[in-house]
Formats: sequence, structure tokens, C-alpha cells
Amino acid sequence: MLHLATSSEARIPSPTIPGGWHVTVALKHLPRFPGWNIENCSQAEIVGGPRWLWEAKNSRWVNDRKPLEDHLRESGREGLLADESGCLLEGLTSNLFVIAEIRPGEFEVQTAAVHHRVLEGIMRRHVLQACAHLRLPLQEISPVPRQASTWRAAFLTSSVRLMQPLDAIFAAADRHALSAYVNALGDRPTTYYDVERLLTAAARHASL
Repeated sequence: MLHLATSSEARIPSPTIPGGWHVTVALKHLPRFPGWNIENCSQAEIVGGPRWLWEAKNSRWVNDRKPLEDHLRESGREGLLADESGCLLEGLTSNLFVIAEIRPGEFEVQTAAVHHRVLEGIMRRHVLQACAHLRLPLQEISPVPRQASTWRAAFLTSSVRLMQPLDAIFAAADRHALSAYVNALGDRPTTYYDVERLLTAAARHASL
């Protein structure tokens, strides 16, 4: 039996099913996306390579990422994973998106493809749906740090925090393939390419 309970409900009696399973699911309204501004932006740091099993969530990753989370605790930065060539893949518990200006006045959304050792997150899927709905150009390619001069915005997505804007991405000191300071993303993207509109549409897809 599947029982759905909203957060406003008190204790709900559970019917007994002999020999069966009982599952209780709690539902809660998620807060509205706060908007894109410098006050709610985070910084990210490239701290490691791809996870060994990226096709699905697994308990081993909780232990594997703990040293990386300990390293990030003092700075408060988000952790990013990169492949052997330095291309950006995903966060420790999130997916990464970059907005690139590929030609003057022409923008596209970039995110690593699932087959490129990336877990397909729920919010990642919603952002892709939002891009299709808004007819925004999308490339499932891993963002390349040497092209950072074309980046106009970046954000992380996860089912817990929805979207987290980034204003800077750093590389760990021991990663020789990447510069120590990759890119500052501080300014709000252009009006033509309104990231807040994209994220709002993605959040709408998530609520359907």
C-alpha cells in the first residue's frame, strides 16, 4: 500500500495488510525560487574526478565524498567533479549548468551528458524540459574551463535545493590541468537571456 501524507496532516492511522508492505510518503510544498541576485549566489570548487558509479545513486558515494565535503567545509563552497581533461561534470550531489555566449548576442545552455559519467538528476530533467518549452538552445556537453571567458552564468540543480546560482568557480590547488582561478560570473546575465525565467519555468515543470 502507498500512503501519501501532506506535512499539515497529523498522525494518520495505517491500515494493516497481512503479508504486504506499507509505505508512507510525506509531501511538502517547496519554497519559491528566490530569484537570481548576488546575495544568494554561491561559489564552487573543482575537488575531484568522476564518481565510480554514476548511473544510479548508491550508498558508497556517501562515504566516498566525505573527504571532499570535509575539504570544502571551511570555505563553504560547493564541490564540483571534473574528468581527466578538466571538463566539468557535476556537483557532489547536484548537476551543473553553464550559460555560454557562443557568439555575440547568441547564448546556449550547457550541461554534461548523462553518458559522460553524470547522474541524471530530477531537477536536471526539469531544466531540460524548461529549455525545450522556452525554445532555449541546449547542448549536452561538458563545460570546458578554457572556454570560461564565454560563460555568462552558472548554476547547480538538486532535488533538495532546486537551483543554486554560482558567481565563481575555482580549481583545487593540486589539479594541474586547470588554472587556480577559473572564472568570475558575478554580473546578472543579459536581459535577452533571462536565467531567472529559465529557472522559474524549470520549477514550474517540477511542480507538475
